[in-house]
Amino acid sequence: MASTRPKAVPAKVRRVQEQFERWRAGKRVKARPSEPKPAFVEWGLPAGIAAAASSAEYVVELAGRGEGPQRIHVRGASVAEVAALARTLRGKG
Repeated sequence: MASTRPKAVPAKVRRVQEQFERWRAGKRVKARPSEPKPAFVEWGLPAGIAAAASSAEYVVELAGRGEGPQRIHVRGASVAEVAALARTLRGKG
């Protein structure tokens, strides 16, 4: 059966505990500055696809999640690729 008496804490451990508590008490809490969100993100075409393969240009605007709409300019992609991109960004792809 285990003893219920507390064991004595070694002096070294007690000193380290005290040092840690002093350090902790003197530490200032820093506010976490929120990272700025990019205003523009450029995605390149996958390797092997020429940008001039299509001259079509699309503007896709998705409803934002509390931060306003997301607007994406797409050039040189097919309608199917743009639709797949929009589905992926909305989490349904």
